Parts: sequence; C-alpha cells; structure tokens
Amino acid sequence: AANFARRYPPYPPRLSELLSCQVDHVGLCGMTVSDMTRMLDKSKAVDVKNNEWTEAGLRYALRKAQDEGRPYTAVVIMAGTNDLQTSSAQEIVANLMQLHGQVRSFGAVSVACAVPKHGAIICEEYSSHLNPGLRKSMNVKVDEINSLLRAQVARVNESCEDSGWIAFVDVHSEVLKKAGTNKANTYAGYPTLAEFKEYYGRELDSKSMGQASEKIHKTQAGSDLKSKNPSLYNMLEDALHFSPAGYRSFAETLAEMCKPHLVRLS
Repeated sequence: AANFARRYPPYPPRLSELLSCQVDHVGLCGMTVSDMTRMLDKSKAVDVKNNEWTEAGLRYALRKAQDEGRPYTAVVIMAGTNDLQTSSAQEIVANLMQLHGQVRSFGAVSVACAVPKHGAIICEEYSSHLNPGLRKSMNVKVDEINSLLRAQVARVNESCEDSGWIAFVDVHSEVLKKAGTNKANTYAGYPTLAEFKEYYGRELDSKSMGQASEKIHKTQAGSDLKSKNPSLYNMLEDALHFSPAGYRSFAETLAEMCKPHLVRLS
C-alpha cells in the first residue's frame, strides 16, 4: 500500500473514478499473507506504520457489507512480498488462495495480483544487505509464487459457476512496460547504496532502506535516470513503491485488466 513511501498515494480513488463505483481500501503495510489469514474476523488492525484500519479482517468486511445490503462484487488482493523471507512459495500461495476462497464464498470476483519483482531482490546493489543465497532464493521464489498462483487460479476457474471466479493480473509489470522498461533492467539506473549513505549520513539497513524514499530524486544516479528515462523516473518512489504518478498508472492499468471481468459480472 506504499505506506513506507514519503508520500502515501493510494490508488483506489482513481480506480473508483475509472470504474464509476465505490472502491474501499485497506492498506495493511508490512503485514504478511499469513497475518491476514489469522485476522480474517478482526474488525480493526494496526499496521507496522501504526495506521489503524477499520474493517481490516477480510471475512469481517465481506460479512458486514453483505449484512448491510451492499455486498462486494469484486475484491483486489495484492500481497505476498512481505512473506518472501519467512515463508515458502507453497505456503504463500496456500494462504493467498485461502483469502481468495473467502471472497468467492461471498459470491464476489477475486482479483489476484501477481507478486511484483522489485529492486531489493533484482538488483545486487539493492540487495547487498541480504545473504546472497537468500537473495537468489527470493528472486526465484517470486517466479515460483506467480506460476503456482496462476495455476491455482486456472484450476478454480475451471470448476466455478457464474460467480466467484478469480482473475489473475500482473499489474506491476504492465505499469513498468508503459514506462518503457522491463523487470530485468528497471533498477539499473537507481542510486547506489553508497549514495544513500552519503545523502542520509548514516548506514542503511533493510528497515531504513524502505524509509529512504527521497533517494531517487536527491542523488546523481536519480538525475541520470531522469535524463535517460523520465517516464520511469516519474513512476517510481523507491525500489519497491510507485510515486503518485505511478500509482495513478497502476489504477488505470488495473481498471483495464478488470473491466472484462466486471462485464462478465453484469
């Protein structure tokens, strides 16, 4: 949900405009998929940035909306990145499918967003704080998760009725493609860790790297990236999160991908 970025630009308001419907938003920053499965019936939750969210539990929110006569027709779930260091691909996908199963049980379309690859695991410079073996396993794990998730979605959809199916979308990759790049070389022009340290005047560990959100705009490498690919420069806030412009593109891309499923609903 981009809570670690200096600016917090949730994409649902733009998505609501594009789809001409109400879009509710719960951005559980720092939470894992396993956390989400444990809090299915919770009415409130506090994320790692101390943001308090009401209707945070997925099943709680679905049931409440149904009881109030305003059932959800679709639910977008983007999660899994925070699980990469602690859970296997199989465990992550099993937990994701549990969430999607809850959505389907209430007769809504569940939109499964692919887990994005990002700078912290693609670019060696960004992942120097990680054990090399862990970095490699995380990189491979993202591909494995998305392959398993896509297969599970297809399996469910083969047997589902007219409601309760799942849509698999890789929104993050499509946004980067629109910016004229791809996942393999996206982070080649990013500021280096040495530049982070020089700008912030301190050592950066994995936690503080997530808070270093001005880095791309305050370093020489950021200036170089702006001249080489201004579209990408404007889309990114840091190695993982989009800028407000990036999240606007995220909403527009997600709307494009969801429209065929919403037409099927109607």
